[in-house]
Amino acid sequence: MIKQLKMHRHSDETINTSLYYLRAQIIRNGDSGLKHVEALMHQRGLDLDALPVPEKRNRRFRKGQLRQALLDELRKGPRTSRQLQDAIGHSMNNFRHTLLTLEARGVVRHERRVWKLALRGQRPF
Repeated sequence: MIKQLKMHRHSDETINTSLYYLRAQIIRNGDSGLKHVEALMHQRGLDLDALPVPEKRNRRFRKGQLRQALLDELRKGPRTSRQLQDAIGHSMNNFRHTLLTLEARGVVRHERRVWKLALRGQRPF
């Protein structure tokens, strides 16, 4: 059975925003159809570079894996937040909460912009 579509009127802003979003998604994921979306954007008079395409976020961590990755990096030695960010591939906002939780539990400590393991011969988790 074919589903009947209800046609509603959409505002130009909604259509334009959808095209920008679709273009960004195609670029990030390397999908096909970029030419078609850009042709539609050109037809509507949209600037292709008006909105930057954000990088694809790394969503590879499941529960507990981010904590483990942070601890693995800190086992190599003291690291700044920037070094942790570069090594793990996430923005600081993604793992700040995890670092603060580990600090509250006494597993890591933060001294002069450097994160260090605070363990004394015991395994944290």
